[in-house]
Amino acid sequence: MRVLDAYRTLGVTPAAPQWEIKQAYHRLLKRFHPDLATEEGSRRRLEDVVEAYRSLKEQQPRIVPFPSSARRRQAKPAEVTPEELATLGHLVAHGRSSAMRAFSARRLGNSGKRSAYAFLRPALYDRDPLVVRSAVQAIGKLNVAACAAELAGLFFRTDPETKHCILDIVEQREGTPRFHDVVLVGMRDRDFSVRKRALSLYARRVAVTGNERQTVSPHA
Repeated sequence: MRVLDAYRTLGVTPAAPQWEIKQAYHRLLKRFHPDLATEEGSRRRLEDVVEAYRSLKEQQPRIVPFPSSARRRQAKPAEVTPEELATLGHLVAHGRSSAMRAFSARRLGNSGKRSAYAFLRPALYDRDPLVVRSAVQAIGKLNVAACAAELAGLFFRTDPETKHCILDIVEQREGTPRFHDVVLVGMRDRDFSVRKRALSLYARRVAVTGNERQTVSPHA
C-alpha cells in the first residue's frame, strides 16, 4: 500500500503526529473488530486498516519509529489493547497476505502478553515460511515455557532458516531441559550450519552441567 493511501485509509493527513496515527488505528480496529462489527465488508476494511498501519511502520519509520538497536533491549512492550490483541489473532490466521500475517505475528510478539501465544500457535503451521519465522520469533519474545513441545515438532518439519530461529530461543533459554530434544535432533540435521550450532549448544550445556556437579561434589 502506498503511503498516501495508508494515510487516507486511517483517516489522517500526512502531517498527523504519531499519537494521532495510533489513535486512528486503534479506533478503526475497534470499529471493524470481527466480533463487534455489523457493517458489510468490515473484514476487508479491517485488513486495509492493519495494512495501512504496517505500511507506515515499514515505509516511514520517522512517522511510526522503531526503537534503535542500541535501545531495543530496554524497549517497553508495545501498547496493545484487548481489542487489538483479538484482531491481530484473527489476522495472523486469516490475513489475506503473508506480509499481513507476518506483521500481525510480530505485533503480537511485541505486545509482551503471554496470552498472545494462543493466537501465534496456528501461525506455526502457515504455508508461508516468513509467517512461520515471524511467529517463532514472536514466541521467543514472549518467553512462554509451554512452547517447547510445539517448537520441537516444528523443528522436525521446517527449513534451516526457521530451525536457526528456534535455536535462537534454545540459546536464550540455555540450561532449560525442555529444549534438550531440539538440540539432539539438531545435531543430526542434514544442514551443516544447523548441526554445528546444535553441537555448540550441546557442548555448552554439558560444560554447565559438569560445573554444577563439581560445585555440589562431596569431595570438594
